[in-house]
This record gives sequence, structure tokens and C-alpha cells, in this order.
Amino acid sequence: MKRSIIVATVTALLVAALPLVASAARVDAAAFAADCNDDSLVTVSGTLEVRGGSGVIATDCVVVIDDRSRLFFRDANLSCGGVCSLVMGDSGEGSTIKVIGSTINVTGPLQISAGCCSGGENPESRGSVKVVDSALTGSSVEISASVATDGGRVVVRRSKLSATGPFGLSISTFTDGRTTAVGNTLNSAGDIDVRSGFGTPGNTKARNNEFNASGTVTITATGGSCVSTGNTPAVPCS
Repeated sequence: MKRSIIVATVTALLVAALPLVASAARVDAAAFAADCNDDSLVTVSGTLEVRGGSGVIATDCVVVIDDRSRLFFRDANLSCGGVCSLVMGDSGEGSTIKVIGSTINVTGPLQISAGCCSGGENPESRGSVKVVDSALTGSSVEISASVATDGGRVVVRRSKLSATGPFGLSISTFTDGRTTAVGNTLNSAGDIDVRSGFGTPGNTKARNNEFNASGTVTITATGGSCVSTGNTPAVPCS
């Protein structure tokens, strides 16, 4: 039986004395993983907060995020029970993903991409991703926003990102995008790419990061504003 989390249909539930917003729901990491394992699909419409606990994903899991919907991970731990990937990439216009104080460790690709590739009626613009105080691992790691169109915002702070395979690690936005990476440890068996713009001017800031890459490290804003300071090793904007 399909158990995808459809947040917009959540009905009244009182927790402590707090009022419930009809378009919001909270689950722990175990429930999120169970939804992945049921049919390899989690659907978010409204706001879904995955707070606390530990969950084991046993399959490749795709997360679909509707237009202007939000997915938050807070103090949650997700890992693989064997071989799995986690792709948050089928997301609509104005979608938001936040990963705060959490650990996500998968053996396959890990993609956290807001405003990407949903194929909906609206263009997938103005996506926003924030990763703070978290540890993310996958065979490849992509943190991105609005890859299909404009206005993406990505912030990665005080986090450890590790790509164990040759496809590497990327933190990126596209047209009129803003990409910020500050105080992180970034590890890759391939390349590391921190960029915005992709052919049009963007805005990239990379400060006080530690880069450990088997391949090359690129920091760029494709003709826009680029700042690279205090990184180890020192990597100039290109």
C-alpha cells in the first residue's frame, strides 16, 4: 500500500499545546525512511519536517517536492541498509530544502536540489537550499538550486560533505544564482565545483573551507561576482 507523505492532506492533530498548520507535518527519520522503502518515493506538498531519530533506507529513493513546498531535516540521521541513493531533485518552483544538524550517509548518489526538473507548469525558479552543521555522504554529492532556470539560492555552512566516487561534489546555482560555502570540509574522490551562473553572471562566495579532492577544485561565478578567501588550499576564483 502506498504510504507517500502527502502533507497537504494532513488533518487535525494536537501535539502538546501547539496548533497544527493544516499544510504541515512532522515525522522522525525512521518514518521518512519507511516511506522511502515502501515504494521508493516520498511526495511533499506543503511543509514536511523530518525531526530527530534515525532511519535506514533500503532502496533508491526519490523525493518529489511540489511548487512552493518545503522539506526540512533537523537533527535527523539517515543511512543505507546496503546500497541506496537519495535524490531530492523532482522539485517545483519556489521549493525549499533545509538540512540542519543532520547526517545523511548513502552509498549511491546524493542530490539535494530545489527548483529542479519537475516538469510542472511553472518554471522551476527561485529554489532554495540551506545545509548547516550537517554531514552528507554519497558516491556523488550535489547541492543545487534552480538548475532549470533562474534565481536559485544555496548556502552551505559548517558542514562536512564527502563524495566517495569519481563523479565528485558540486555546490551550485544557475542563472542569477547565489552560491555560498563557508567553513566547510569538502572531500571528493573526483572534482569539487563551487559555482553560480553557468554561462550567465552569478554570485559565488567561498570562505574558510577545507578542500580535499583527488581531482580539481573550481570556484567561479561565470563572469559575475566571485569571492574566494581563507580556503585550504587557497583556490582563486576562475
